[in-house]
Parts: sequence; structure tokens; C-alpha cells
Amino acid sequence: MHWRVEDVLHRWGPKAVMLGSMGFVGALLFSSPGARVPAFADADAVRVSSLESARVLEVRVQPGDLVEPGDVLAVLDDGPIAGRVAMLEAELHRQGAELIDVEQDAQATLLSAKASLVEAQTQLNSASGVARLASERLADQQKQVTAGLATTTTLAPLRAGAAEAQAEVSRLRARVNFLKQAAGAANARLDSGDAPAPALQAQTQAAAVVAEELAMLQRRREALTLRSPVTARVATVSYRTGEVLPAEAVLAELLPTSTLGATACLPEQLAGFVRAGTPVLLEPTDGTADRQGTVVEVIHQISRAPDRCQQRPNEFGWIRPVRIAVDGEGFVPGQRLSAIFLPLEDGT
Repeated sequence: MHWRVEDVLHRWGPKAVMLGSMGFVGALLFSSPGARVPAFADADAVRVSSLESARVLEVRVQPGDLVEPGDVLAVLDDGPIAGRVAMLEAELHRQGAELIDVEQDAQATLLSAKASLVEAQTQLNSASGVARLASERLADQQKQVTAGLATTTTLAPLRAGAAEAQAEVSRLRARVNFLKQAAGAANARLDSGDAPAPALQAQTQAAAVVAEELAMLQRRREALTLRSPVTARVATVSYRTGEVLPAEAVLAELLPTSTLGATACLPEQLAGFVRAGTPVLLEPTDGTADRQGTVVEVIHQISRAPDRCQQRPNEFGWIRPVRIAVDGEGFVPGQRLSAIFLPLEDGT
């Protein structure tokens, strides 16, 4: 009897092992789409820091506090910036007053030039009338002389009067032209189209430079009030009131209360069936609503399964972490999940 068993094992044992291995591999092939693996919601800590070095004036949170977006975590000393801001505000106010003075002066010059132009134009019209009358009298007297009714000596005063009247017309016409040019220049100081007026351009540019620096300093000043960017729980606070916070040093670490990311612990035997873009159904183990997700990355480095992926001790020895982007509302960081990898639209 014993020899028969040995004979059967010798003949059929290797074949049975081979068939069993093929069956196991085939089962993996058919079961890999839709395979359920442990997963957990994860979130990277949010580190709050300052872009520049400053002394900590006030810390308003401590580890364990729950903060909302915009809540003040700490206030840093803005004294040096505040002094420069005050100087620039005064300079901007002074330059604004100068701009007003220059503009008012240009307006006064324009009004004066227009008034003088009106007066000169009136005088020119009057002088033109006088010159016309003088010319007409001279012409009439010339006819009298030609007709022998008067002597040529009577023409001299009339010729002098006509010449004088014509000279006054020429003088007033030149004055009118000059005042027109002055009025045009004064108007150009106030209005030069889309560009700043020439008289105001330098002052406007200087004021713009000061305003730009002032806005930059105001932004730096606001940045010295450190605020929470997300709804989170304060994990650590590394600096206290009175200490100097170096530039880019982390003042506090925050743990978000919700996350749109998850990590699945993929067994090595399923690694060939999951890739970026694979849709995932995430089922919370606490019975809350399921979420859809998409595989973002399959980590090629094999690592030991973390405790959060072990439903039973040493259930999976070695795994490949799979990063998943969650659609819709997020999970609580650390929440246990089951990840079900679904086939892609192309059937793979």
C-alpha cells in the first residue's frame, strides 16, 4: 500500500503542483479587477511659516485647537515695515498736494490766457474798424485832390492816421496769435489725450512709484499676520511669544480635518492590474457614504504594510502604496477604507 502511494505521488505530484499554481494565477487574473484591498484616508500636514524673519508678538493657538480658514495663528512684529509705510504715506500725500497745485496753476494760467485772448481779439476788431475808416477817408480825400477840390497837403495827415491804424492792427493781430499759442500750451498742460499732461507727467510717475512701493509693503505687513489656510487641528506650535521666527521657519503644523486623498495598500500580486487612471470605489469601514476616486500614482517601491492597512496582524507582508484622488467631499484623515479597483473604460 505504501509503495502505491509513493508511486502516485511520484507520477502525479509535479503535475498537481503545476495545475494548482496555474489555477491560482488564473484566479488572480480573473479576480484582479474589482479586488478589494485595505486603504486609509491621508492628509499631509500644512506647515505655516513666514517669508521673512520677524519677532513673534503673539501666538493665539495651541496644540489641539481647531481652526478655520482665515483664523489668526500668530502675529509677528511689523514695526520696521510700519515706519516705512508711514513715511511713504506722507510722501504720497505731499506729492498729491503738489499735483493739485500744479494742476490749479495750469488752470489759472489757462483762464488768464483765455481772458487776455478775448480782450486782445476785441481790441483787434476795434482797431480793424478804425483802420478801415482811416483808409476810406484817405481814399475820399485822394478823389478830392484828383478832382482839384483839395490840395495834396491835406493827404499827409490822413496817410499818417491810416498807417498808424494799420500798425495797431498788425500789433494786435500778433498779440492775438501769441495769446492763442499761450492758451493752447496752458490747455495742453491739463489735457494731452490718454497720456498724462506734460506738466503733470513727472509728478504722476513719481507718485506711482511711491504708491507701488507702499502697496508692496502693505502686502508684506499683512503677511506678518499668520493665518490658517484650511479647516484643521493644530498639531504643533514651534515658537513662543518674544522669540524670533527665522524666514521660512515653520511656526505651526496643522492637520486638516478632511482630505481629498487616500492611500491603498496594494498586494504585490495585484500590482500589474492597477495603474494611474484606474477608477476606484472607496468604502469607509464605518458605514458612511462611499466615494469615487481615481488612481494618481502607483509607488514602485515595495514597503511593509502599515498598521492601518492590516485588518489582521501581518495580513499583507509587503505592498505597493497606491495614491488615490477622491472625488467630492473628503474623508477624515486616518479613516479606514476598502478600495475596490474597477476596470478602465477600455476594459483593462
